[in-house]
This record gives sequence, structure tokens and C-alpha cells, in this order.
Amino acid sequence: MTFLRAITMLTALALAHVASADPSTAKPTTENKADKPASKAPPDKAPADKPAKKVTISDADAQRFLTFFDKLVGVVVANQDDCAKMATGINSLIDANQALLDEAAAARNQNKELPPAVKDKIEKKAREELTPAMMKKCSADKTVQTAFMRMGASHKK
Repeated sequence: MTFLRAITMLTALALAHVASADPSTAKPTTENKADKPASKAPPDKAPADKPAKKVTISDADAQRFLTFFDKLVGVVVANQDDCAKMATGINSLIDANQALLDEAAAARNQNKELPPAVKDKIEKKAREELTPAMMKKCSADKTVQTAFMRMGASHKK
């Protein structure tokens, strides 16, 4: 079960941070802190407690990622009884979409994320389709694990 969670998270992370968004959509903060009364917590503590605000990628880029994820789930579901075919299908999909996975890694490194609606669709599909298909037979198969790890390797670039 732990491996399956790792695959689901890896897939969601790799796909959730696709392509480049327009950095001009980030809103600069223009409030003047000198005009506000002092609070109990020092103002410089807040940024350290919270991660930098993420920028949402464009709808077009989000759809590209969702399409990839749908294909990935399709490969896993279609081959849930044949681990060798599943691994081959995953590897082929990764090879055909390496540029997209590289864009996803770059976007993640730039603190970009999918729109919430797309993220929710991916999480639901992973939970309801990907995970059950993996658990049926192939979650412990080394060739399938290696295929999924290739996606994670491109994510870490």
C-alpha cells in the first residue's frame, strides 16, 4: 500500500506542476506595513511560516497534463492483469511525453501548480481508477515500479 501511495503522489506531483504560467499574473503586494499597528507576532515571522504563494498554470497547460494523466490511467487500467504490458505501456507513454514531464518539473521548481478543479479531477481518478487497478496485481511488480520511477526521475531534474 505504501508503494501505491508513493506512485499516486509521484504521479500527482509530476503532473500537477505542468508547463509555464505567465508570471505577470502574480499580484505584487502593495500594502504599507508602516500604516498598520504592531501585532503580537513579528511581521517577518509570517513568510517563514508560510511557503511562497503558488501561481496557477494556464488552463491549456493544465489540460495537457490532464490528458497525459488520463492516458496513464488508461494504460494501467487496460493492463491491470498483465504487469509486463503495463510496464511497457507506461514506459512508452513516458517516452512519448518526456518534454511534458520536463515542463512539469520546471514548473514545479518555479512554484507553479494546477488549477484546483484539475487537481481534484486527477486526485479522484487516481483514487478511484489508478489505485484499484494497481492493487489488483501489479503494485509489487518491479518492472512497473521501475516504469513509474522513471516519471519521478524526470520530475527531479
